[in-house]
Amino acid sequence: IQNSRLSLCVQAFYDISCVINVPPSAFTPMPKVQSMVIKMQAHNRFPGLNFSKLKAIADILYLHPRKKISYHAKLHPDLIAEFQKAQI
Repeated sequence: IQNSRLSLCVQAFYDISCVINVPPSAFTPMPKVQSMVIKMQAHNRFPGLNFSKLKAIADILYLHPRKKISYHAKLHPDLIAEFQKAQI
């Protein structure tokens, strides 16, 4: 799964698996991308984590994606506290 804000948020709460690949010819008009049907199985690996806080953290981290997390931690000290609360 690609590294993005959406994938981070989804993988924090679900295990993702591919059910079937769908060829472009299955659609009209035919897209220029590959598609797949996925299965999302909920898990509770991070019980202290809620979606809105994770999304806020992801928004900060992906604001400057080439920077290290330590860069963002200096700007947002509460970021580390949220990760520690969630036991990440």
